[in-house]
Amino acid sequence: MHNRLFRFFLLLLALPLSAVSPEERKREAEKRITANAGDFRAVFNLAYANFQLNDYKASLEGFQRALLLAPDHKSKAMVRYNMGNVLFMQKKIEEAIRQYRIGLRFTPDDRALQYNFTIARMIKKGKSNQKQNKRDKQDREKKEKRSGKKGESAGQQGDTPQKAARKRTGVMKKEDARRILQALKQRESKRIKARVFKAKKQSSSVNRKEW
Repeated sequence: MHNRLFRFFLLLLALPLSAVSPEERKREAEKRITANAGDFRAVFNLAYANFQLNDYKASLEGFQRALLLAPDHKSKAMVRYNMGNVLFMQKKIEEAIRQYRIGLRFTPDDRALQYNFTIARMIKKGKSNQKQNKRDKQDREKKEKRSGKKGESAGQQGDTPQKAARKRTGVMKKEDARRILQALKQRESKRIKARVFKAKKQSSSVNRKEW
């Protein structure tokens, strides 16, 4: 989904061009660069045409050249934006974020830059959370595996005939039942407190202004 969103915004900051195919745009840009290697518009358009042709390596190199020729802050922001988009398509999210951030220094009110910067950061955060969740799951599984082995060993070595009988018959001591009941009460108390806190929080935010 995010690929489609990025492609939509990619078109917003392209230099004004006639409705031609990427191949035609590339040929025209190359012709103009041959006549004038310092033509910012031609260098930019060549990089943009390569992007449309999915040649991301050539596109990024082209935008890097265009950056050196950019005549003003707006042009530099436009190049940084497109460099960020190329890097994003290459799944280099952190590098893309850096380009968007630099672009926003030149044009802080640019909505397309703001949007892509925000989306890229959300994707980075989501990936970080996935990695952390995976690590947490692996840690839990290791602990459960270790504790399970210890429990089996202790049960085999230290069970008295009475304990073994209770395991077979399902008989529970009064002390055990009391502890379990107390734990359930405490858990239910925490749930009630959490619901009350959530309700208060929702009611207090009804009139709060959203930014």
